Amino acid sequence: MRKGVAIALALCVIAAVPSVGNADTKKERDYLRLVMDTFCDHVEAIELLTANPSKYSDNVVRHADAIANTEGLLDHAFPGDEHMEGSSHWPWRNETEFDRLVHAMHMATKELATAAQFWIKDRDRVRFMATLDKMRESCLACHEVSPDPEHSCEIPKSS
Repeated sequence: MRKGVAIALALCVIAAVPSVGNADTKKERDYLRLVMDTFCDHVEAIELLTANPSKYSDNVVRHADAIANTEGLLDHAFPGDEHMEGSSHWPWRNETEFDRLVHAMHMATKELATAAQFWIKDRDRVRFMATLDKMRESCLACHEVSPDPEHSCEIPKSS
């Protein structure tokens, strides 16, 4: 019985997730979803590690580097222009605008990786979290109107 419920739930999720990055096949959509989930997991890990420094706190650098590397896996996933079916939910109008947003995200993740190095030395969480928030803003430039809010990084901004 549980297996049947799990399969039904998985099928509902697959049906509910729109064409991620305009992937052509289910395998491509699954891959892009996996990459986004990995990205989100690293952001959540940074939140946890910086909230209460512990023996694992130095892993903030590894997670920040992983975010920068994971971001690089997505920069070629232009999902199309406004004339494509189902594209009205994306905030950009053309590939040039998409490339501009990708570049901003790339720079923000690199700044986060650099800020993590400084955080290890000074443990200035406020400054580090400001850099993480800046990166989140670059995420939101594309994903604030994401058609898939249930599967986006829903991590609140630091306070």
